[in-house]
Amino acid sequence: MPGLGVNGPGTVFPRRLRAGDLAIIVVVIGGVHILSLAWSADPQSAAVRASALHSIVLGCVITGSWALLLAGAKTYREQILGHGAGEYRRVVGATVAEFAGICLLLHLIEVPIPGGYFLVALCIGVVALVVWRCLARRRLVRARLRGRFTQPTFVVGPTGSVARTITDLERRPGLGLRVCGAFVSDDECARTERVRRVPVLGGVKGLRETIGASNGIADQDYSAWKDDHYHGTHVAGTIAAAHNGIGVDGVAPEAT
Repeated sequence: MPGLGVNGPGTVFPRRLRAGDLAIIVVVIGGVHILSLAWSADPQSAAVRASALHSIVLGCVITGSWALLLAGAKTYREQILGHGAGEYRRVVGATVAEFAGICLLLHLIEVPIPGGYFLVALCIGVVALVVWRCLARRRLVRARLRGRFTQPTFVVGPTGSVARTITDLERRPGLGLRVCGAFVSDDECARTERVRRVPVLGGVKGLRETIGASNGIADQDYSAWKDDHYHGTHVAGTIAAAHNGIGVDGVAPEAT
């Protein structure tokens, strides 16, 4: 469960990611437009100039709607940044949906569809965005290894389960979860001070009261430390997933 005071990608990193995505979209659309002019038999003809104007307008529409669709597909959500294939799937899906939607719109309004233009832009755009996201992810993970863009996190459960969870989180810096404390079962709390160098802050029964006075959380009111982005629910659900043959197997299936 993440604590208060997120120093995370919820602000700085997504802005940089958006800027990079937009730059790639502009370069791809502009580059394909220039290539389409270069391939024309007579670039100075009236028909080619009219087609070029049409392509510029179409390029502006694609640029704006593509960027909006990437945002609408939630490719900047904290839960998917830094780990897993979900980010890449959403980027590819949004890009394919963008060009499919534009093609459908042009067909409905009976405007000639520049098939070559779309195919080249789609292929280059998908590759460029995925490569950029891979490079951005590597930079994010390196920053998280240095303690930046992370969320203070508390682990709850039996001592053995807590130890395995902490080990797994240490091995997966891409999650961006910095373990600050642990809450173990009440019968283990009195005789356990630390679990893998992480301080034990209290027992499960006193969880809310203990959190209310620890690690910069000002009070016990839920609104003061609630996880608005459900990152804790997402990560906890992955870590504690049961070994039942459905979906993923958690590293601590008995954690509570």
